Amino acid sequence: ERKRKHRVGGAKAQMAGGASSFVSPCGASASAAMNLNRMRMVDVSGMKRVHSSPLSLHMRETERLCAHTTSTCGKPVQVESYQRRLATGILGVLLVVPLMLCPSNVNAVSGGVADFVDVQGQDLSGKDFSKKDFSGCAAKEAKFVGAKLRGSRFFKADLTGADFTGADLSTASLEDAKLDGVVLKDAILSNSYTNLGLDKVKDISGADFTDALVRPDILAKLCKRDDATGTNPVTKADTRESLGCP
Repeated sequence: ERKRKHRVGGAKAQMAGGASSFVSPCGASASAAMNLNRMRMVDVSGMKRVHSSPLSLHMRETERLCAHTTSTCGKPVQVESYQRRLATGILGVLLVVPLMLCPSNVNAVSGGVADFVDVQGQDLSGKDFSKKDFSGCAAKEAKFVGAKLRGSRFFKADLTGADFTGADLSTASLEDAKLDGVVLKDAILSNSYTNLGLDKVKDISGADFTDALVRPDILAKLCKRDDATGTNPVTKADTRESLGCP
């Protein structure tokens, strides 16, 4: 009996001692993971952080991107509303369009959309306006007698009653201009560009239309006119021949 109790006591002592040194597999894994994390967080000297968690990496990348942008990170950027931009655009159009379309009441002012916007009733005879732009110009009853207008542009200009006697309109453009009552006596229109309204001019006697671009229907009307006669005093071209009249 005494030997049995001694064996039992020895066994209990061994079990107690074994319990103090026993480590479960789960405990060993947790301990190893903690040690591995500690190794990842510090370098060999144990002073500097080497590896960071995914969250810290994301925060660091966000800070780097913010440093290279013009906007303030974390703060809302003020954006101009669509209504304000639309109102600004409409205001700009309202300010610019009147300046482009409405002729000002100034005499032969150079600049703006065209070189001249209002020369009504003015006497510009003998002056040199070669390659000048009279587009949209108000030139009613203006006098261009003997003026040099080579390459000038009269697009949609109001030339009603203007006098171009002896003027040089070579290579000039009279596209869509109002030509009612215009005097083209002895004028040179060689290689010029014309359109509607040329048949409404007052006088074409002695005019030179050599190589001018004239619509066939307008040309037919000009050839039937009684004043489609004479010879240009400068170019010596016959008016009917320059028109190509039969």
